[in-house]
Amino acid sequence: MNFSNKNMLILTDFSDVALNAAMYAAALSRQLSVSKILLYYSDYIPSRIDIPLQDAIRQEHEWKKNEERLKELKSKLELLTNGQTPVSIRIDERPLDFAVNELGETESIGLVVMGIKGKGRLEQTLIGSNTIIVARVCSFPLLVVPEEAIFAGISKAVFAAELKEVADTIPYQTICNFVEAIKAKLLILNVDKYEEHRFNPETKAEEASLRSQFGEEASYHYSHQGDVETGITKFAEEQMVDLIIAVPKEYGFFEKLFHRSLTKKMVYHTHIPLLLIKT
Repeated sequence: MNFSNKNMLILTDFSDVALNAAMYAAALSRQLSVSKILLYYSDYIPSRIDIPLQDAIRQEHEWKKNEERLKELKSKLELLTNGQTPVSIRIDERPLDFAVNELGETESIGLVVMGIKGKGRLEQTLIGSNTIIVARVCSFPLLVVPEEAIFAGISKAVFAAELKEVADTIPYQTICNFVEAIKAKLLILNVDKYEEHRFNPETKAEEASLRSQFGEEASYHYSHQGDVETGITKFAEEQMVDLIIAVPKEYGFFEKLFHRSLTKKMVYHTHIPLLLIKT
């Protein structure tokens, strides 16, 4: 997807971490010059067949309470945007992994934002194994905001690139458009535990292709850590970057980003937000 749509979708479950992610997104919206923010809560409950009347009344009450919560959060976000960006709310009963792409299409979403912890009925969607599901099915750039992230502007972003078939597997235009929109410096990082691979003819050819697309305004770096997560986060923290960008693939280097334990470790052990962009 080309990052040309200026609308932002924020997923919430009203937890403190989701609130922090929403606040972060609202502050980011000013740097991105977002046109509209859609604040969304999924009230999906599996197996709603044959619900007793008492439970149905209770659920209706919960629906109204959650709608009020959305309105309160909407007011908070409008303060952060100085009223310059319209904020609308949406609540429905669709499963979150379905709703994300449907809303993305109908609302012309350019960026989806979610926190990394949750509570109540959405906990298993916004955290744990379903976080991986949402990340896999989401067709739109997805920003995952760790609980300790505090927005102070994004001036430096690192793109963790695998030097393999880069011409076919990297969405150059989307990444460049996003980085240009936030006016950040872009660092390109290749993590490979075997240092000698850097000098292979195939690797050099892939690097040349990478440079031809991103140009010399970006800076190029290498890490020889034994695993992806350590190499990326160590580099990001040493370089004091504000954003990590990754392109998940079905196979290969960044498939590890969707391994349950590694994804949790990467998110929880760094305060740096992670932007996932599909090819």
